[in-house]
Amino acid sequence: MADEYEINEEDITKVLNYLELTDPTHASRDMAIAVLNYMHSAMNEMSFDNPEQLDQIIEDMKKK
Repeated sequence: MADEYEINEEDITKVLNYLELTDPTHASRDMAIAVLNYMHSAMNEMSFDNPEQLDQIIEDMKKK
């Protein structure tokens, strides 16, 4: 997986909106950035440790 992703304002806003709906106590810009960093790191790690699982996740998402 290419490590080209850079956190941007659009993604921060989307995650912040999600947090405001699901966990308003922790909904902050810093938390949104932390979530994005974690998700990026986890997907990158999965691409090395378990690429088949990542492929399956992507295939499942295509069906939605």
